[in-house]
Parts: sequence; structure tokens; C-alpha cells
Amino acid sequence: MAFYRHCILLASVTAVASLAASGCRRDVAASDRRAPGDAFDPSVVLEGPRASEAIDAMRAPAAGVATRPLVVAADGVRFSDAPMAIRNVAGRSTVGITFVQQTDVACLARTVLPDGREGEVCVDRAADGALAVRARLAAAGSPQDEAFARDVLAELRRLGAIKRPQ
Repeated sequence: MAFYRHCILLASVTAVASLAASGCRRDVAASDRRAPGDAFDPSVVLEGPRASEAIDAMRAPAAGVATRPLVVAADGVRFSDAPMAIRNVAGRSTVGITFVQQTDVACLARTVLPDGREGEVCVDRAADGALAVRARLAAAGSPQDEAFARDVLAELRRLGAIKRPQ
């Protein structure tokens, strides 16, 4: 019986201590003054167009705002998919990628084979938007290079068939 009295006493002391501690805290909603540690200024009041924009942004998801339509790539391939296509094919071919850089006209990836030989894969974009893939994984002109380039182009077509917002 003494054990239960001890447990009840301990529980009541803990409850009183927690109530006292929480009662001593500052009520952050009690004033519009910025206190040390406040992340944002509580005295900001949105008025006019800023208030309308904020309210519209909060209501938009619930109102079912129309999103951009999902469509496949216009020409069957997207140049923006080039890094992903190269990485996907490299992963299936046990080719390592050490570096990828994409500009407006080319995507260059540096490769390394399991035996340590280095090479590169390049996806070039012509002025008319057509893409050309060049690969040199080890020795120039090897059948492995041609197969890798064909696989990257096929992966670009596969990724281009996936519907995305345009």
C-alpha cells in the first residue's frame, strides 16, 4: 500500500511542477512585440494587394486551381532529360559517371569503366532541336560505344514519352 501512495505522491508532484513551469512561459500571442528568438516579426500586417495575394495563395489548393497540363515531349525527346538518360543507361551498363555538365547546346558526362578506363558521353542539341549522342567509353570506335549511344537515345525517347508539365 505504501508503494501506491508513493506513486500517487510522485505523480501529483510531477503534475504540479509541469503546470508551474508552463505557467511561467511567455505567451507568444499576448503581444505584437518581437522577442529575442522570434523568427518573424509579429507586428507585420498585410494590407491591400499583398493581403489578397496571401489569401488567394492559401485558398488556391482547396479551390482546385488549374495546373499546367501533363504532356509528352513535343519532339519525342527532351534535352533536359539528357543527364538522367545518361545516368540511367550507365547504371544498367555498369559504367560509372564522375561528372555531368549541361549547357544550352550540349550535355557532357565523364565516364569510368570497371577496369578504370575513362571516357565521355555527349548529347548535342542542334539549332533545330534535334539531338545527337556521341559516346567514347574506352577506345574510340568500339562497338560498346555505339551500343551505349543507341541506348542513351532510346532512354531519351522513353523519358520523352512520360507526361510532364510543360
